[in-house]
Amino acid sequence: MKGVFNCANNSKNPVSRMEYVESIINLSNNKNKVIPSGDNYFKRNVKAPINESCVNLNLNKMNLNKMKDWKVSLEGYLKKKGE
Repeated sequence: MKGVFNCANNSKNPVSRMEYVESIINLSNNKNKVIPSGDNYFKRNVKAPINESCVNLNLNKMNLNKMKDWKVSLEGYLKKKGE
């Protein structure tokens, strides 16, 4: 199999936008509180999907999915960004 692969970090369960943003805030030692909002709170030019989770289907088929857990990768990225 050859071509361009879109890859995502692994997760045992789908991650909500809220959980993702809360993780960024917490891992950044930011004391702000994340408050849920309705779907129409922020104006969007394009409708966002309800579920944006991904599966590395082709990597899995080839037994090449070595992607780290999303939270581990996010923490590493934020540490590197803060240096």
